[in-house]
Amino acid sequence: MAAAIGGAVIGGVAALAALIVIGLLVDIPADGPVRGTYPSLDEGTDPAAVGDCLSSRLSLADVTTTEEVVPCRDRHESEVIGLATIPDVSGRPGDEALDLFVSEACGLHLRSYVGSSPDSTGLDYGGVVPDAGAWRSGDRRVWCLVDGRDYQDGIGSARDSDA
Repeated sequence: MAAAIGGAVIGGVAALAALIVIGLLVDIPADGPVRGTYPSLDEGTDPAAVGDCLSSRLSLADVTTTEEVVPCRDRHESEVIGLATIPDVSGRPGDEALDLFVSEACGLHLRSYVGSSPDSTGLDYGGVVPDAGAWRSGDRRVWCLVDGRDYQDGIGSARDSDA
């Protein structure tokens, strides 16, 4: 019995150590990635697409329609840099898991879209994830966005800018 308890303690310490190491290796901004949510999309909805510039800040962006899409040459608050899909799990992930997913997936999209790594750019980025209702309806998409105000004060596209 003592051996079983000792093994459980060692296993718990090892798991905690692994989480700490992962936390140190994963570059999540101090406050976590910026994240917004979206509701279930109606059938026939035309959502925002990669390359669209939006009139709202990343955390408030409505990606479910094209109503907030503005020309990138005009002042804008955010820009869609990619789409990711959350793996299908039994329940909607919690905030920490969503933050980690958004940080990693949208960081990869930032590198591909802008041409700079998240570590070397001054651009803030994040994602808009499904709310509980959208999750229940089966939506797993994440719209990855960059804060347009960080690139040329929101005028012009950050695509291939190497910013």
